[in-house]
Amino acid sequence: MTLTLRRALGFIIDSMIVWIPLSIIALVFFITRTVISWIPVLNWFTFLFSLSWISFVVFFLYDFLSMMVFNSTIGKTAMLVRVVNDQGFPLSFGQKLIRSILRSLQFTIVGHAFLLINLGIVVLRGEQYSIHDLLVGSQVWRK
Repeated sequence: MTLTLRRALGFIIDSMIVWIPLSIIALVFFITRTVISWIPVLNWFTFLFSLSWISFVVFFLYDFLSMMVFNSTIGKTAMLVRVVNDQGFPLSFGQKLIRSILRSLQFTIVGHAFLLINLGIVVLRGEQYSIHDLLVGSQVWRK
């Protein structure tokens, strides 16, 4: 199995893990927004129940905390890949933080267009690099 396929499957696993709690949050937010919309005075609170920023926070926390505690996510571990810096060592705190922010932006705000651009970079630059890897100075390798 190629590294690109391993990375894609790892991302899908991580996405499913994050989307399970997000689906529950989405249901709660939908009900809450509906109830709030019935009360005109509370209408301006509906922005608090936007899934885009909650999705960003949930994916960021999952990715960053996984990288801090295990140096990997569940998806990466399942697909037998690891993330290292350009010298082959574990990422620093700052690299993990910035990489998680960039991955979270990709997961939530920019979405599918970013995934296609990222796939193009992985194919053109080599399987070890994607946009967030290039910006942070990290690489993905098989274990």
